[in-house]
Amino acid sequence: MLREVADLAGYFMTTGRNLALDHQRRKRIAPFVDGIDGLEAVCDPSPSAEQIAIGINELRRISAIIDNMPPRARQVFLMSRIDGLTYTDIGTQLGISPKTVFSHMVVALERLRSEMMSED
Repeated sequence: MLREVADLAGYFMTTGRNLALDHQRRKRIAPFVDGIDGLEAVCDPSPSAEQIAIGINELRRISAIIDNMPPRARQVFLMSRIDGLTYTDIGTQLGISPKTVFSHMVVALERLRSEMMSED
């Protein structure tokens, strides 16, 4: 293609001028963005009103599911997930074996999973 250009110096000058004009035009269009790093300042990290409403609904939904769990499964679930206790610690406090704690946890997690899947 370059072999067909009669004035090679003029061709490169025109190409360079066009690239410089394109660069200046882009700077005018988005002067506040300097690459991907500049995009962090543009976005708002706080959740929108819609995201907050969705989160509140999900929290209410999960809370209702937990409230409807069998009492011992709910107790084990909360002690494990909220209080951060181990199955051994839970078993000691409730007077049951860690294996029984595990069984109650399976019931709680299955209930949570199935209810969350059924309401989608």
